[in-house]
Amino acid sequence: MKLKQVDYEISEELFATSCMLKMLSSEYDGKIPNDVMESIEHSIVLADRHLAKDFIPDADIKDMKLVSRITFDMDSLKKWKK
Repeated sequence: MKLKQVDYEISEELFATSCMLKMLSSEYDGKIPNDVMESIEHSIVLADRHLAKDFIPDADIKDMKLVSRITFDMDSLKKWKK
């Protein structure tokens, strides 16, 4: 099996939202009104579209680490170190 490692910067909140919506959709399909289900499915499409360019959440992902990036003000770091 050939694995390809790709770096993505993914919004943790958006990924969690996408996963929760998919769980709701699969768990309650047929148990809630059709217009509600259509709204959930539309939200899943929107969340997946905004995750990252070319990110395919339904692909066979072997290992996934969410990347968070923080920007610090260097002046405040210098003050903190003192």
